[in-house]
Amino acid sequence: MWPRSPAGRVGAVHSRRSSSYDVDPDMPPIALVRTMSVIACYPQLYLMGLIRTPESITLLSALWDRFALTTTFLVGSRTRSEDAYDFGETMSSQARWTRTLISCGVVAGPFFLLIFAVQVFARSEFQFTRSEPSMLSLGPWGWVQITNFVTGGLLIVAGALGLRRVLRTSKGGFWGSLLLGVFGFCQIGVGAFVTDPIRSPTRMTFHGTMHLVFGGTGFTALMAACFVFVRTFASLRQMPWAVFCAITGLLFLAAFLSAANASQSAMSIQFFLNLIFVLAWVWVSSVSYQLMRNDMGPGNI
Repeated sequence: MWPRSPAGRVGAVHSRRSSSYDVDPDMPPIALVRTMSVIACYPQLYLMGLIRTPESITLLSALWDRFALTTTFLVGSRTRSEDAYDFGETMSSQARWTRTLISCGVVAGPFFLLIFAVQVFARSEFQFTRSEPSMLSLGPWGWVQITNFVTGGLLIVAGALGLRRVLRTSKGGFWGSLLLGVFGFCQIGVGAFVTDPIRSPTRMTFHGTMHLVFGGTGFTALMAACFVFVRTFASLRQMPWAVFCAITGLLFLAAFLSAANASQSAMSIQFFLNLIFVLAWVWVSSVSYQLMRNDMGPGNI
């Protein structure tokens, strides 16, 4: 038998590595929607204690990797039939697409906060020191904040997919990007299910209940993501960013405990909660920008 050439060995290794991801470049868009729906349910089931086995965690990791890789292949490469497509051009296209995804996470915070700030000054019934941000979804101009929630959530989900690509070999890269994606998905739910008025004569509606569920799940996921990224930045030897993530996570925890124990005196801490709400969007964009800089390298900034 003739010995295999070096090119043949490289091709065999590449084939084995590619098959481990089980990614189909021709995967239809509807499959992406189904995969994302399953991914969004897993963290909630895990928090409820319904998922504890290693096999379940492995399945979640495979689903998240499949979704991140497939979105890149659909836009950044051609189909299998185009064998003459240049490999270097493929890698360059995938790199550009990955940075585009991360850029969505970078602009999510400034975009959301700009629309939010305009409404704070334009709508006299809203008071930043006393009113909840979700109250902007009510009234004749409520569609503006609803669109703001949905658009901001979509941008964060896109950014999380990009971060998964660049953090594949980093500590906490899987859970950090996944939790960030859950936060973005929940912001879409917060926009879709409008909150109830504060002094509504009826008891809480289905929309109001789902608004609270998505809001609580989203910010719990974001708080957990802060502590995961502490490990990520520490492994990258970027301690100032690790400290920033740790402080932000502790502030989120303080806000969560304050809101849970406020009961009837919630108005007295609303100003603090609104500041934490703004900090959440600032943190998402700041971390996304720093990780994008890491991926590009100092010479490409």
